[in-house]
Amino acid sequence: MLSILFLLRICFLLSLWSSLSPSPSSSSPSTSTSLIVVAAMTPSITQDYFGNMNITTPGSAVVHVNNDIIASGNASLLAVASAIRASPFYRGFYNVVAYGATGQDASDDTAAFQAAIAALTSKSQGGTLYIPAGNYYISNTLSFDGVANSNLRILGDSYKTSILRWVHDGVLLNITQNVAQGYLISDIWITPTANKSASSYAIYSPYFDRSTIRDIQILSVSNIYIFIGGGILAGNSVSKHIYLTIHNVHIAYMAYTGITLINTAEVTISHTSIFGQNDRQFSLNSIYPVGIHVGGACLYTYIETCSYASLRTGLLFDNSFNTNMNTNTYISSCRVDFCSGGIYIL
Repeated sequence: MLSILFLLRICFLLSLWSSLSPSPSSSSPSTSTSLIVVAAMTPSITQDYFGNMNITTPGSAVVHVNNDIIASGNASLLAVASAIRASPFYRGFYNVVAYGATGQDASDDTAAFQAAIAALTSKSQGGTLYIPAGNYYISNTLSFDGVANSNLRILGDSYKTSILRWVHDGVLLNITQNVAQGYLISDIWITPTANKSASSYAIYSPYFDRSTIRDIQILSVSNIYIFIGGGILAGNSVSKHIYLTIHNVHIAYMAYTGITLINTAEVTISHTSIFGQNDRQFSLNSIYPVGIHVGGACLYTYIETCSYASLRTGLLFDNSFNTNMNTNTYISSCRVDFCSGGIYIL
């Protein structure tokens, strides 16, 4: 942002200098500036391995954008600034709209999302999948399975306006990269369009490490009860992954588990609400639906200021995914309403 302000300040000074310079055809100062003349130029934009954005204009000027902006030649700085804002690489963002997503109708946006994800995960330099406000219909799993990558972000404008309509029966966001460190998933609304099976999770990763999921809601847009299998599934039974934060997440109408942890360490779940089936017509032989399922070999799990309602079990601790015991679990300021059981330990 500072670089853009610096650029616009230079534009202002150029405009002021031009207005004070004598016109070749008149002794009076000119009221026009050269900035308007080159507005039709179309710069080409590329991004290098290090994440720098390179803008080349027909005037043979090159602008390198990283922490600073350096301009040379006779290109219009105003045209360059406009190109930066329009670029899908602006601020390291891979804007799904720039790859063909509409977000304005019931058309399938899956291919556009997959193209943006492919570009994002093709380099091991981080970046952001940016989802502007809109309704995006997704009919297949969105998999982040490119080269080993860190510091990737899946970011919407708001959990009320950036809406992913979950059409298919299966996982929606599948983070399968072996080094899923530094992930941030934030400010999106995931809404199912039909009931899902028990194995259908909104967000799944066996490799979350030093990552954050925050400011998300997973529930139907309408008041009709459309059930999902589960909200978030993190971890695997083979290798331990650490430092996951889940904050301000709201999950409703799930038939299986809201959040499942397997073989994790240092996980914090805070200010999160999980709501099950409203009629609570549960099988007496089942412990599901469950709010949070800590499924074995989990160390140092912190559950703070959370609420659970209309569930068979609020919190379930067992070793169904791993033979090692869960240890060092801390629960504080949580509320359980209309549940058959609050905490169940197997």
